[in-house]
Amino acid sequence: MASKVAIDFGTSNTRVAVWDEALKTGKPLYLPEITATTLLTIDGKEIESFSIPSIIHYNQASTTIGNTVLKNGTSTSPTTFKFIKRYISNRMELPRKVGNRRVGYSEAGSDFLNMLFNYLSAAIDFGSEEVVFTVPVDTYEHYQEWLTQVCEKAGITRWRLLDEPSAAALGYGVNIQANDVYLIFDFGAGTLDAAVVKIEDNPTGGKRCRVLGKSGAELGGSIIDTWLYQDVISKNHLVPEDVLQLSMQLLAEVEKAKVKLSFEDRANLSVTDPDTGDVITNSWSRSQFEDLLEDKGFYHTIQTTLDHALNDARERGIEKDHIKAVLLTGGSSLIPSVKKTITRIFGNKVHYHRPLDSTVLGAAAFAGGVDFYDHIHHDYALRYYDTKKGDYNFEILVEAGTSYPSKEPVKELTIKAAFDNQASLGIDIYEMNRQHISNDDSPLDLVFDPNGGARFTKKQDAKILSSFWMNEKNPTFIKADPPAKKDDPRFPARFSIDGNKRLCVTVFDNTTHQPLMIDHPIIRLT
Repeated sequence: MASKVAIDFGTSNTRVAVWDEALKTGKPLYLPEITATTLLTIDGKEIESFSIPSIIHYNQASTTIGNTVLKNGTSTSPTTFKFIKRYISNRMELPRKVGNRRVGYSEAGSDFLNMLFNYLSAAIDFGSEEVVFTVPVDTYEHYQEWLTQVCEKAGITRWRLLDEPSAAALGYGVNIQANDVYLIFDFGAGTLDAAVVKIEDNPTGGKRCRVLGKSGAELGGSIIDTWLYQDVISKNHLVPEDVLQLSMQLLAEVEKAKVKLSFEDRANLSVTDPDTGDVITNSWSRSQFEDLLEDKGFYHTIQTTLDHALNDARERGIEKDHIKAVLLTGGSSLIPSVKKTITRIFGNKVHYHRPLDSTVLGAAAFAGGVDFYDHIHHDYALRYYDTKKGDYNFEILVEAGTSYPSKEPVKELTIKAAFDNQASLGIDIYEMNRQHISNDDSPLDLVFDPNGGARFTKKQDAKILSSFWMNEKNPTFIKADPPAKKDDPRFPARFSIDGNKRLCVTVFDNTTHQPLMIDHPIIRLT
């Protein structure tokens, strides 16, 4: 059985989870070779965390990703790419020479994900199921475009995107109560996102999240690493050019110091220049670290980001006092002064027991059918045979953004037989990922060929970039009794969407003057 997969591609770490249908929960996925295991103690409880370092190393022999790079000691190589997501989000390519070619961050990110897909394919079957990717709120459209190209190049035909704050809300779902308002504070290596959300009971089962206010800032753990890096250079009376050859090693040590300061009161740094023997050192107490953050406007940025999200929610009638709980996610939220800052603002409403994997576990739940939204995410189209072009074409059936359940039919058409005594008729329905499809709300005539093809009586024009056949195993749903005559406009059909997000059809038989089916479900939409 194919697995429903969620991927949270992060600036420092990537996490993968699968949906366990039996237990109705998301489960972190461990991929040998590339996954690192970390034990964290949070509120006195030891938690095992699986993560794949978002890092790729190129060399002439092979390309490696994740924990393999760290184990091989090549994380500071000039042909190793880190913080990939941040550079892609900021549209910064900064290409480097890798062998006989130059590689920018977009290509490095694509290579990283493609290798991740290969490891996934070796571990589980996920080819026919939809893959859910999490995306930051402030670079959504640009990042979506890049991610779409990666999926198309990799041959992934079905995918959905879920913004990271909403995914985190669902990942914390064990503590979420319906009709309450929550604030998701997502502070990772690359971005700081805040979202005010309301969790509602879905009448058809599960929960649904409405995002009432969002805000994002270009602030993350990698920015803090940069500040610490600058502090090292300044206190050692250097200029950036002096440590150019050591920059990757220095950044790695700076990151270790930052993580250590999240759990201990002091962190030391020492890096030796192999060419000169000079030693670069630095030391920070936690209070000195917090002073540095204060000088850089760190806490002000947190406050401003929260204010913007709260103001958006206030315009929709939600006040700060309505927030029942604040949920912290992302590795940078483990910084003690971050928790103190949020607690100062929201008091005992702050929770942080799932800071690292709530986002990917929520995305896995989304892949498993726990819904957030009251609208359709993809476009869906009918495939028909265009006799003038001698090829198949598509006609829009359901547009992305269509609300459900639908109050009116989303499409009406008349189905005709293509030959005498045709007893079975139906339509091919495709899920479209990126497309430009002509749409006409007027009724359509659909005609079927003896070989199962179909055509409209009027010419339609479409351009399809990627699609997935949703009802391949059951394309026919009309049983004609008596069998239909060629070109007889016998079966008017109306399509609608029910509360379970299923595409339904109502078909009337003009010969018998009886309905053949009423709101008969064909496929489940996403």
